[in-house]
Amino acid sequence: MTTEQGNRWSEQETLLLAQVREALATEIAEAGQFPEVVGDRGIIRFIRGHGELEKIITMYGNFLKWRKDSGADAIRERIREENLNKPALFPNGEGLLAMSPQIIIAADAVDNEGHLITFETFDFSPSAMMKKYSLDDWGEWMIYTMVYKTMVIEQVSELRERALLAQHNGSPPCSPDKGYGVIVQCSSIRCLKGMGMEFLGSDSKAIIRSSIAICQDNFPEMLHKSHMVRTPWVFNTMWYFCKGLMDAKTIAKVTVHGYNFLADLSKEIPISSIPKHFGGEYEGYNDAFEFDWSPGGPMDLSAELRLQAKQHSQEQVDQQQVVMPPAPPTEETNTSS
Repeated sequence: MTTEQGNRWSEQETLLLAQVREALATEIAEAGQFPEVVGDRGIIRFIRGHGELEKIITMYGNFLKWRKDSGADAIRERIREENLNKPALFPNGEGLLAMSPQIIIAADAVDNEGHLITFETFDFSPSAMMKKYSLDDWGEWMIYTMVYKTMVIEQVSELRERALLAQHNGSPPCSPDKGYGVIVQCSSIRCLKGMGMEFLGSDSKAIIRSSIAICQDNFPEMLHKSHMVRTPWVFNTMWYFCKGLMDAKTIAKVTVHGYNFLADLSKEIPISSIPKHFGGEYEGYNDAFEFDWSPGGPMDLSAELRLQAKQHSQEQVDQQQVVMPPAPPTEETNTSS
């Protein structure tokens, strides 16, 4: 489908997008009406993550149900209504961040392709964490952080797409195989220094199993690349366990750097976006993110719906513009000739 702005997504993605919307029309209408959930980008992530129509419909349908059952939609509403604009404000946020320092997402730190940086450390005791917090507490924390990530990424993606349109006077470069639509992902840096034998125990495996289940099933194509650094010997055993829970597409995005990582890492992420913890220059740490909830703004679903309606209207026009064959000659024409 081509509009006056060009195709937002590839022709194949546009077709699959329409088929998913048709197959799950009721579920989508009853879901939380958030751009990162029922907008094009939310569905395109499932299309790119799963490829085949039947699986896309199944996984996206399961995701919409999970959003309700897990309370993710309610969490999203709470983040907005209570202005929980940084992870320390989430339930148990300060305590969990103290035990396991991490940058949930840095909107002002990007890799060379413009994807946002996340950062995790594993220098903590899983059993000590499970004594202070339950697995349900951890699961709630994961849902809060993943919902928050998708919100931040949606706003950044939308603003970049609008800037692209403005830069090209509404007609950015695109082709049938690649639309102009912008989908930002995360580049993750995971520091495994301090990971010891305790990570091979049941508490650690329960945390990892819970995290992967939440992220892999419900947030596909959020990850651009994962950089594992300062990996100890025990990592090989833990990595074997993790790979058994992950799909092949996710595993392919993981790069293991070991201890001499900075030179290789800086080829993909500028020093200015690498945290100081790793020898970089980035000093931010879960700073508050300013969401734009204004009417017509990047987090306003109505703007997305207007674009969808415009594209649908243009599609109908394109379908009607069929070249008609020339009319057969009339009897009068034949006689005169």
